[in-house]
Amino acid sequence: MITDKKNTELIFAWIIFGILILVSIMLILNLSSNYLPIWSDEFMYYMNSKSFYENRTLQAALTYNGYGSVIFGSDSHGFAYPLINGIIATIFGWSNLNIVITNISFVLISVILISFSSLLKTTEKLWSSSLLLMYPVTLFYSFTYMQESIHLLFAVILSLILLKIDSNEKNNKQVLYFIFTILIAGFFRPLWFFFLFSLLPYSKDKKHFILLLIVSISGILFSYWFMILFFEEVPNFFSLFWNLLKDFQFIEASKIFAEHFILNVLFFMTYSEFVYSAIKLIILIALIYPIAIYFKYRSKIYCSLSLVGSINVLLLFMLYDAYGWREIRVLSPFFYFSVVFLISRNKSVEKYVLLSFMILIFIMSNNLIINNITNRNIYDKVEFEFQKEAFQKISEIVGKEEIIYINYAPRDNSMDILVLPLKNQNNMPIRYIVPYYRVKTVEYQYILLRPGVVTQKPPIIGNEFFKFLEN
Repeated sequence: MITDKKNTELIFAWIIFGILILVSIMLILNLSSNYLPIWSDEFMYYMNSKSFYENRTLQAALTYNGYGSVIFGSDSHGFAYPLINGIIATIFGWSNLNIVITNISFVLISVILISFSSLLKTTEKLWSSSLLLMYPVTLFYSFTYMQESIHLLFAVILSLILLKIDSNEKNNKQVLYFIFTILIAGFFRPLWFFFLFSLLPYSKDKKHFILLLIVSISGILFSYWFMILFFEEVPNFFSLFWNLLKDFQFIEASKIFAEHFILNVLFFMTYSEFVYSAIKLIILIALIYPIAIYFKYRSKIYCSLSLVGSINVLLLFMLYDAYGWREIRVLSPFFYFSVVFLISRNKSVEKYVLLSFMILIFIMSNNLIINNITNRNIYDKVEFEFQKEAFQKISEIVGKEEIIYINYAPRDNSMDILVLPLKNQNNMPIRYIVPYYRVKTVEYQYILLRPGVVTQKPPIIGNEFFKFLEN
């Protein structure tokens, strides 16, 4: 009887996984040669990766202040994304679909890694992979130029390493692998360093606990300085709060901290669109369930998940923004990290309730994912090439180390940024200031405006797409 149940579950798991693979293939087939970014963040990822490919420099072509980060001159996303995308483009050549294909590849590699785990049964591998694919964020962002898929890969690698540590706590080599993977992941998103705390429950004695605690705290300090040095500063809540602390304005800092925390909690708990709210509910389940199980069974793995989940949620509420999909992007790596354990370390009926809920949410999010792809197929290739040729005239004027200020915030769903030349006629990089934020900028030599803007100076170039003049 037990064997029949296991066989039935295995067959059902294969069916669900097979359907998800078919859906993924159908989505891939919807990609066209016109596919391009439509969001401002995507513009930055895409163009700065392309700049590394064309110019072989980590200094970003598009920044908010014209200089970028202290080291490398990277944009607010750091140097790691342009580096990896640029290296891949160097090997395979640049294409408008490069980043999207890379995103999909990271998801595929994650599934393959799960399938090779010797510590998971076949049904656990299938359910874990299915859970990752059913989570709406996975396929939603995989078909964009956002860089969330690489965090899915890091989360899966870390969870499989922690699974080995949980199965054999004497394996110090796996602890080192875990720390090394965190270090690499932290280059892309410094929040990964907080995942070091998941090792604390596996300390062998007091000395080992202190050592792991020092490593975890050192990771936090390293993440802070890494942000300061390698990421372009933007005027967000964290920078405002930190500047108040540095100026010893503790009362004002405490006041805005409390207001920000309360508002974030309210934003997070506010119901909006169904799928969006359902994703937040899934994340909450992934957090609350391990806490409940830990207090019931005192399991080390659920202690790890409780620690990391609680830290991530608190950091979100305290220092970031819990709205506009930002909270989902921040907390999704924790969900990815939890999946293997929610399946393999859970033999109760709750696992199947979660899977049933995820199947429902995946069905409900199907239109969202399809529309996401459709929106990026909007560009007319002939018009794109024509506009790109017009903007190429800028490269004939701009000299070495000269900077262009874009005197408007480029719209989403436009080609404003995507057609900009990234090097001049002497093959030197061209840099731009993109004013999505009000920040102090470096001195710039040229100004790029929309064609209808009236200027006192006569433009160097004026056409139906833009006006270009000296500062």
